Amino acid sequence: MCGQMRNNGPVSTDEPLSGNPSSRTGQNDARTTRPMPVAGEAGADGDGSIASLSNGRYQLVERIGAGSIGQVWRAQDTTLQREVAIKTINLATSADPSTEARFRREAIATAGLNHPSIVQIYDSGVDGHSAYIVMEFLHGPNLQSIVTERGPIDWRAAVPLLAQVAAGLGSAHRLGVVHRDVKPANVVLSSEELTSTPKLVDFGIARLADQQATALTSTMTAIGSAAYMSPEQAAGERVGPNSDMYSFGCLMMTVLTGQPPFPGESPVAVARAQVYDTPPLLRSRVPDAPVSLENLVAALMDKSPEARPSATETVAALNAIHGDPDAPGLIEPPRPAGPGTDMATVAMSAAALGAAATQTADGQGLTRILPADASAAEAASGPGATGTTAGAGA
Repeated sequence: MCGQMRNNGPVSTDEPLSGNPSSRTGQNDARTTRPMPVAGEAGADGDGSIASLSNGRYQLVERIGAGSIGQVWRAQDTTLQREVAIKTINLATSADPSTEARFRREAIATAGLNHPSIVQIYDSGVDGHSAYIVMEFLHGPNLQSIVTERGPIDWRAAVPLLAQVAAGLGSAHRLGVVHRDVKPANVVLSSEELTSTPKLVDFGIARLADQQATALTSTMTAIGSAAYMSPEQAAGERVGPNSDMYSFGCLMMTVLTGQPPFPGESPVAVARAQVYDTPPLLRSRVPDAPVSLENLVAALMDKSPEARPSATETVAALNAIHGDPDAPGLIEPPRPAGPGTDMATVAMSAAALGAAATQTADGQGLTRILPADASAAEAASGPGATGTTAGAGA
């Protein structure tokens, strides 16, 4: 779905987005209108496509994203007469025995959340070999597709939008849910307009922050997109709400500047940069951005989890910037690392990161580091699946 980024300047709220978001985020499948076979039968392509779920309640209208074992559909709920999005996983073709448990956990984690900036889950279940999650259908694009196709969003338009996303994260954190894959592709607009409500989607690798590690979660040491991983997540350490806030800082940098803080040649190289390197300052890429906004992004990307602002503090800071960009910011910039930096901790993190990379290369466990431009197929088939965005890229 992602082509070369055009340097058309920042996107503003004065210019509504055009085109069909489903076709934009799932170009290979959005125009497919061939008849679909009944559940359990192989389709024309031998992909095991299905026509309906839950005894015919959900009629699948159009496939808008697909991967090796996962698909995302635009569908019709025939009982409530509404359009929905359905994410399905073919359990019969998954070699991973934890797929169903992870899929079920996404539904449970998201269904317990109720916030305007979090996608709403309606239903979930298993029908034959297909596990499915039914959710609201979002008609807008995700933030990654906006940045890729239109360039960075002007900070004046981005600030109120980002405040809503942070508010959604705060709501999840207050209920003990950590997203663990916060990135632009996982924020989808409710309509074509840039001023519409942004929605956090894809809680596929979320977990309750206060749970003890289980056999399922303990093997998921480095799942996510390297460009948006916190240092502790990249190193395979236990993560909490502060890890989401680091990822949110990376998301802000991408939305505001058009590229993530640490572009790199490989996912492992980017993940190492998350652990070691000092992030660029916002104003080095966007000179007219307020100092207060630069300080907020820098604080969110502090290497120390305890030093990062919470979601609630971030919302307050963004609202203050929106109200008066020239006023002193509510968030102080992080202090530079001094001679007292705990190099032993850094060394341990690097060792853990190396182990994670080796584990990924050897195909062991569930460890997976996705590049920032992972394909739609990769996203739809695994933890990066973006429920309502037609399997948008990672």
